[in-house]
Formats: sequence, structure tokens, C-alpha cells
Amino acid sequence: LKDIEGFDTFACPLPAERVYWRVPLRLTTERVGTADSVINRFHRSGCPVIMEKSRRLVHQHNAITDFYGVRAKGPFPVSEQMTKDTVLLNAFSFIHDNAAERALETLRAISLGTAK
Repeated sequence: LKDIEGFDTFACPLPAERVYWRVPLRLTTERVGTADSVINRFHRSGCPVIMEKSRRLVHQHNAITDFYGVRAKGPFPVSEQMTKDTVLLNAFSFIHDNAAERALETLRAISLGTAK
């Protein structure tokens, strides 16, 4: 992914001890468009790995809100903008035949402006 312009992964400074099945992918919206447009192009291409935007990723993380009932008391403009420009890749989908290759092909097409 690091070689495809318009998309960035989040760096993890420490070795992970858990497997995360949702991989956040940050968009350079000036190059690839909004998160909704990227999701739509993934769906039109028939590539199954991108997830619908349905939940906040940072300041309203489900582990905090669902399990502990914590709610934010104020605005979080930085994390709100970050979540607006982030999509999730469903790592379970990479298990299927050629899904990783198809996802990279779709990301390249979106980056180059040739996606459907």
C-alpha cells in the first residue's frame, strides 16, 4: 500500500499482540476523493474488502462506548476529520481467492483515476 499514492496505513510503533480484522486506511482526499466515493468504487469493482462507514474509529471507539458506556463530552475536531478521511479494509475478506490482489488493483485504479 505504501507505493500507491492517495492511501496511507497507520503506523504501529510496537509489535502487535492481537490480530485486528479491520485495517484502517487513511485517504488523501485531494487525490482519491471522499471516503464514500472510494467505498462506492470498491463496491462497483466487485472487490469485497472495504467496509461501510458506520462507526467512529477514534474518539467513539466501540470498546470504550459499547463496553464501558463512556461518551465524549466535547468536540474532537482532529479525530473527527481523521475518521472522515479513513476507510476500513476487512481483513477476513483477504482470505478469499485473489482478494488481496484485487484490492491492490482497485486501490491503484482509484489512485490513477481509472476506477469505474
